[in-house]
Amino acid sequence: KKLNIYYSDLTRKLKIPTKKYDNVLFFNVLEHLPEYKFAFSEIYRIIKKKGSFIGSVPFIYQIHGAPKDYFRFTKHFFELNLKKYKFRQIKVKALGFGPFTASYSLLYPYLKYLPLLSQICLLLAYILDSFIQVFVKTDLKEIFPVGYFFIAKK
Repeated sequence: KKLNIYYSDLTRKLKIPTKKYDNVLFFNVLEHLPEYKFAFSEIYRIIKKKGSFIGSVPFIYQIHGAPKDYFRFTKHFFELNLKKYKFRQIKVKALGFGPFTASYSLLYPYLKYLPLLSQICLLLAYILDSFIQVFVKTDLKEIFPVGYFFIAKK
């Protein structure tokens, strides 16, 4: 089956017919849009009934341009705003393990040049987060997410 992939400026009305696509994938884009509300509205418009809006965003991550970086979104943001734009069956999952893994993700752009040290630091971060989790009732990735994955139905 042939895939239809469409690229567009998400700050403007999309030149796509209403209810055109079964699914829209939106990975690491939302934080780069100065007006996310317009994008939610347009995505809802172009998805067919029972279609899915699937994506992810960074949270604890360095500012990065493409060309600009405007926002960091939370789990509660997605639950509230996807519902506001009439999406349903909203699921949002925090990504990560805890504070040490989140710190590792911030250091990775520098550690990647030292592969062995990078892997040792990641293992140590995971072990320390696992140790802390034994003593903390709240899931640490809910407090220190490196990002969020979301899926919602029309």
